[in-house]
Amino acid sequence: VNTEALASVLIPSYNSPDLTKTIQSVLEQDYARIEIILIDDCSVTFSSKDIEDYINKNKASNIVNCIISRNDSNLGTVKTMNRAFKYAKGEYIFSLAGDDCFYDGQVISDWVNEFEKSKAQLITAKRANYDFKMLQANGTSPTKLQIHQLKKLDSYALFEKIAVENFVLGCCTARKREVLEEFGYLDESYRMIDDHPFVLKYLREGKSIHFFDRCVIKYRGGGVSSLENCNLKYIEESDMIFSKEVMPFANNPKKILKKYEAWKRHRRLLNNYLIKKSKYKHNKLMLFILNILVRAKMPLYTLKRITEKFIIERILIK
Repeated sequence: VNTEALASVLIPSYNSPDLTKTIQSVLEQDYARIEIILIDDCSVTFSSKDIEDYINKNKASNIVNCIISRNDSNLGTVKTMNRAFKYAKGEYIFSLAGDDCFYDGQVISDWVNEFEKSKAQLITAKRANYDFKMLQANGTSPTKLQIHQLKKLDSYALFEKIAVENFVLGCCTARKREVLEEFGYLDESYRMIDDHPFVLKYLREGKSIHFFDRCVIKYRGGGVSSLENCNLKYIEESDMIFSKEVMPFANNPKKILKKYEAWKRHRRLLNNYLIKKSKYKHNKLMLFILNILVRAKMPLYTLKRITEKFIIERILIK
């Protein structure tokens, strides 16, 4: 590993439930040169001094720079990330949401090593999914089929695959500085969804995304893009992304629009199911009934998922 290269870790935070745990996962990294850039998006309670004191008290010599800043008003994820990008000086740039943690202490070292081995500009990896309290693990993302597609599809074919449902996950995607220099900052016509528009543009330009088969993030459920928070504003922004970043570039716009409308319908149904599930979490009979009802309302989606999980992933993908 080129230990002389600086690694920038960008931490956007907003009312994060355990920000010190997120920061601690950076302080525990064994990589030689790290800078931390933490931008808080005007949380209800946030003290730059407390965070700075915590870092200074617990950091080792590998933390070579630290910038802590708070937005004067709530700007949203995209503008907050752009503020962080403007501060970043590293050759390698990683983002770590204030809700999440690095998977272990070797993540940055291993990721930089993968950059050097693959000569890639952009690398996406896996995340381990947890509940909101970060106590219970619930599998990993992307799925086995999605990983297969990441490895095998060319840029445009992958563009069409993620046009409807993005599985190049922002929390476990890192870039070299040259990507920032070539593509500029994130599109601020969007407020909360930062990763999807960028990746769509990147793939449209014929760029390739390298897959790193490693869990790099412990992902806290309940964030802005989670099913539980599939609210009207999120769907409106998804519509805007689809209209601006996908439809003008699709080979078959009618077909891809049909898929997108189905995705929205399923997402709303699953969102309602999860809300009711939390209400009846101690009633096993009600949970069973709710599960049957939600599956019955989307038979084609259910059949597709079953086919992926029990046929394609187990038999066809080696």
